[in-house]
Amino acid sequence: MNTLEITQQIQQTQSQMSLTLDSPKSVKLQVKQISLLQKQLRAIKKEVNGNIRNINQEASQSGINSVVSVGLDIFGKHKWAGRLRAETRHAN
Repeated sequence: MNTLEITQQIQQTQSQMSLTLDSPKSVKLQVKQISLLQKQLRAIKKEVNGNIRNINQEASQSGINSVVSVGLDIFGKHKWAGRLRAETRHAN
């Protein structure tokens, strides 16, 4: 799913989410519907986080910087290695 599709799906879910306090049966049904919508939003969030994780992984494994980063990690310069990986991600 791309960003536009995800945004549309979230907006559609948002439009379905409402609670009207009228009768107890109606409120109970509305709460059930809201719970289902929350599950859908959690699934969307999982997918988005997975996409972000993949993008970050691709960015950190590409190019010479990854080799230099591993070398810095080996020699105990973890802070510098992290900075290098972050710069690589931000550059992509």
